Amino acid sequence: MEFSITHTDLVLTASQQEMIDERIALSLSRFASIVSGCELSIRESNGPNAAVIECSISVGLQSGHSISIEDNGHKLESAIAQCVQRCKRAIERHLKHKRVPRLRSASSARA
Repeated sequence: MEFSITHTDLVLTASQQEMIDERIALSLSRFASIVSGCELSIRESNGPNAAVIECSISVGLQSGHSISIEDNGHKLESAIAQCVQRCKRAIERHLKHKRVPRLRSASSARA
């Protein structure tokens, strides 16, 4: 699974970059066969009380669907974690709705 990270108004250290790579890889690795690409954007904006980290993730699926999630937080780690977790749940929901329901057997249909 390929992913790209873009960041504006924010300088990432090597350890932060590694944390982001690991978080994405660990969270989305079970969906590697259906994810065609992942783009993560991070930017810092000034909120009313403090700086806010805005994180958005866009995941393209092999089926042609795309999932886009936006989240924010006061710390880089929490913003990334929340955004990736929400993306993971959205992919799970997509797969759940895509599955065909099981047909009941003839013996249970009579009851």
